[in-house]
Parts: sequence; structure tokens; C-alpha cells
Amino acid sequence: PEEDSPPEEDSPPPVPFGFTETVPDQVCTAKAAVPPLVLPAASGGTPPVTYSLAGLPAGLTFDKATRTIAGTPSEATDGPVPVAYMATDSSGAGDALIFTITVNPELTFGDFN
Repeated sequence: PEEDSPPEEDSPPPVPFGFTETVPDQVCTAKAAVPPLVLPAASGGTPPVTYSLAGLPAGLTFDKATRTIAGTPSEATDGPVPVAYMATDSSGAGDALIFTITVNPELTFGDFN
């Protein structure tokens, strides 16, 4: 006769690795500091997760540890610049968010004399 075995516990399905939030397109002004922008964390997957960013306009920096864009854009862009924000977990799974950053020309004021 078969022995009674405890029923198998239902474990939740694994959470797929990826981003659950998006990043809105950004607009800033050349030679004006931007407020720090913290990008969303990926969820699921196998820690640790590493983050990278490609396509930042000149003068802006990305801190991988805090997932933060900061700095002062040095020059205007010719329209929106696509930026790729990527996350990769230790198993090699990855996801990416694409958003744009537009740097408008610096504000100049005419001679009022």
C-alpha cells in the first residue's frame, strides 16, 4: 500500500525579472543643474542586480549604486536623445527601459541697458 505523504505545498510562481515601472521622458536646460532622478529598481530575478545606462547627454552622470542620474548638461541636444536603462540579474536575465532626455539651449537674457 502507498504511504500517505504530506501534500506538496503550493509555492508561488517565480516572479519574472524586469521593470514594473517606466521612466517618463525628461526635459532640462543646458548649463542648469538637474534635480537628481532616481530610476526604478527591477523586481524578481536572482540577486545581485546590476544596472547600466547608455546614451546620457554630455554633463550628466549615472550612479549605478543609487540608480541616480545627476549633473549639469553641458550643451543642448538636437531634440530628444534616447537613453537605455538596463538591469541584469546574476542568472543573466535582463530588461531595459528606453526614455528620452531633451536638453534645451541655456536661457539667455538680452542687454536691457
